[in-house]
Amino acid sequence: MKILSGPKIEKVLLSGNETNIPLKTYQEWVLQINVTNGGTAQNLTIEDVIPGEFDVDLNRTSTSKGTYNFTRHGKSDHLEWNVELGPGENAHMNITISTRWVETGKDGKWEFTSCGNYSLNKGAEIVGYGIVSNSLTVEANIGCEDE
Repeated sequence: MKILSGPKIEKVLLSGNETNIPLKTYQEWVLQINVTNGGTAQNLTIEDVIPGEFDVDLNRTSTSKGTYNFTRHGKSDHLEWNVELGPGENAHMNITISTRWVETGKDGKWEFTSCGNYSLNKGAEIVGYGIVSNSLTVEANIGCEDE
């Protein structure tokens, strides 16, 4: 007799700098959300939040299965990914994000404008299960002496 378990979720950083990021420069990352269904067939909804320091590149975001939508709330982007998985099936979603261009009067600059740690995401959650993935954090620490 095979014992089935519930769904699992994890997030990995496929590309992009995690540390030694200069202030006010363009940076880009690719995050991957992996979902595995260890139980019976089910429809899952995964939610996540990309903070306001980042832009989501919808042209370079994709999923192996299901449908997704990003909705802007203030400056942050909220993800809702709906996927149907059979027993033992898995799916993934790749999300490309970059530092946001900030208009300052007639000029502008790239985020990050101050040194520190920045979360690339809130942590993806399987809605209704209370199962949340790890969040990914990067560190802007080059050019801090100029602040």
